[in-house]
Amino acid sequence: MDVVAAVLAMFVITFGLRVHGPRFVMPTAGVAAITVAATLPVAVRRLWPLPVLAVVTVAVAALTAVGRAPLTGDLMLGMAAYMAAVRLPRTVAVVSLVATEAALLGGLLAAAATTHTQNVMLHSMLAAAAMWFVGYGVRERRRYRAGLAEQAAQRQRAEAEHARHALQEERLRIARELHDVLAHTLSVVTVQAGVGRRVGAARPAEAMRALRAVEEASRGA
Repeated sequence: MDVVAAVLAMFVITFGLRVHGPRFVMPTAGVAAITVAATLPVAVRRLWPLPVLAVVTVAVAALTAVGRAPLTGDLMLGMAAYMAAVRLPRTVAVVSLVATEAALLGGLLAAAATTHTQNVMLHSMLAAAAMWFVGYGVRERRRYRAGLAEQAAQRQRAEAEHARHALQEERLRIARELHDVLAHTLSVVTVQAGVGRRVGAARPAEAMRALRAVEEASRGA
């Protein structure tokens, strides 16, 4: 989409296309080069937002100085300013906006000092500033959403850690209970086995009861 927009804007500015139909005007080599610099770099604005904004700003300022700053150029400038506000660090983005407005103001002053006074307008400066603030708003909204997502992820991690801790506590509790039950059972088995061994020869019935007690305790355990 960026490539298509940049190429279309280059042809519109270069040949002076209008809404009511094409009006081919062959520009000079210098104006053509400036037009290319003001449009085609937008095709890679997502890769190099700051260099693209710098090149487009200088080119649009130059077109303004010679009285050829169409609204299509403002669109390219706005796209570059928007991406700079979205992608660049906050301080760099603010400095880039100030530098952009200063360069455009220089083009306006240069046009005002020449015969192009009737073409001097603030639309380029307004377009750059408006799209920059739109991009900055998008950037802050994304940052806010990212913060909410990070908080939700932290809560999920905390809940998972709490669940793991509760599971470990439950396992320890069960282990202690099993230990106590088995220890008691082994004590019963030991006592009953000793009773059966001592009275086995003299009192067989009591020895059998002791053996049954050992069997029941072992099975229960």
